[in-house]
Amino acid sequence: MSPETVRPRLLVAVLALVLVLQGGRCAVEPHSAAGLHRSGLLPLTPLQTVPAGPTLARRAHCLARCVRRDDCVSFNYGQLPDGTAGCQLLGKALCQAGGGFSELQRDAGVNYFDVYRGSTVGAAEMAQAALWTECETTGRCAVPLCQPVAGDYCTSSAVCAASITNAQCTSSTCQCSSDHWLNSPTECLPGVAIGAACTQLIECQTITSGSECSSGGLCACPAGTWHNPDGSCLPVKALGEACSVDPECGDETTTFCSSAVCACRANHVAVNGVCEPGKAMGAACTISAECTMVTANTACTSGVCACASGYWNNGGTCRQSVPFGGACTYQEDCSSYNSKFICSGGTCGDFGCTPVIVSGYEYRLAGGDSACLSGRVEVRPQGAATWGQVCDDGWGTEDATVFCRSIGRTGGAASCCSPHWYATGAVFHMDDLACAGTESHLLACPYSGWNVENCGDGEVASATCT
Repeated sequence: MSPETVRPRLLVAVLALVLVLQGGRCAVEPHSAAGLHRSGLLPLTPLQTVPAGPTLARRAHCLARCVRRDDCVSFNYGQLPDGTAGCQLLGKALCQAGGGFSELQRDAGVNYFDVYRGSTVGAAEMAQAALWTECETTGRCAVPLCQPVAGDYCTSSAVCAASITNAQCTSSTCQCSSDHWLNSPTECLPGVAIGAACTQLIECQTITSGSECSSGGLCACPAGTWHNPDGSCLPVKALGEACSVDPECGDETTTFCSSAVCACRANHVAVNGVCEPGKAMGAACTISAECTMVTANTACTSGVCACASGYWNNGGTCRQSVPFGGACTYQEDCSSYNSKFICSGGTCGDFGCTPVIVSGYEYRLAGGDSACLSGRVEVRPQGAATWGQVCDDGWGTEDATVFCRSIGRTGGAASCCSPHWYATGAVFHMDDLACAGTESHLLACPYSGWNVENCGDGEVASATCT
């Protein structure tokens, strides 16, 4: 055997091995020059002359050209009018129903060459390279006519629908129909609407852009977005932003579109940009408006809804506190204003200790507490209707000691500036006292004279007794 004969056969054997390593793609069995375009494939190159040599070697050369191009799916080979051999590389099929040609076969993700079995002589020649045998035994080259997959060229939707479920021809390409997604090269499945069961993201986003397949297995718009009927999930509008429909504003149980602006619904209030429901007494809160939404005269105090300053909790209702001298119904009306106040005879006053009578005069401490150890100094003639006060001009320890002795205590300390006086219009019976500290009662001390004074409400004398 001559070297010229061995070389082409060796080339064919090498090409066969290369094809096997590339996934076993089958070569096109060419046909006569008169039928160069009979296969219906898109030409990638013009008809080009191949080097002279044995027929098998020339066809192998044409095959090698096709192998080197990823977009080549087949080729034509034939005898040109001048007696030379020609080769033309072909791309995707012009798939037309009844066109009489085969589409590119796809199997397990590997591309194989289309085979046109039109020449028995060609089949015998290819068998010498073991290529035709592979096509025959695997069936990879025996494909139905015109069966495109998604992404293939097309001229009508009928061609796509014949081999691809729920497909149509769009822009000359087989694609999934509207609202369907590509599950495999030959199957398009319907998308899933908001609220319907899903298993993967693409099912939801095929119908509604921006949606998700939630952890609960349902298509939904993510947090912070709303479902726009046009088929998208859009960001929720903030309170105060312009709107046209309620869903734009977010949670429809707490917000709505009011007068074309996002606002809180009734019994809700904006807290840090979020509509919160009103809070009852004792509930946790952030701002006072949450509390007043449910109960009047309340405030958010230390993070809890409570009666506002100047009010007290009367069984879930905040009742206003009453100052000294004001009308009262409950003890708390007065004590909530000042813990030393009492409601007596329908009027808020303060606590008055039991008086002690000495030499025709009554003495007592008032404005303190029930221990009767401190308070303002009061005096009146025995049996008089109203009590009078003592002015703190010159008021000192000796004076306080004598007063405390007047009410049966052993000692005392003076205090000034009306710490136990809560009203206005004090009546001063005594002023400018100058006790020595040994007197038995206050009226035994030198002073300016009964009702002789020049004092005001801020000068009521007080004492602490022991």
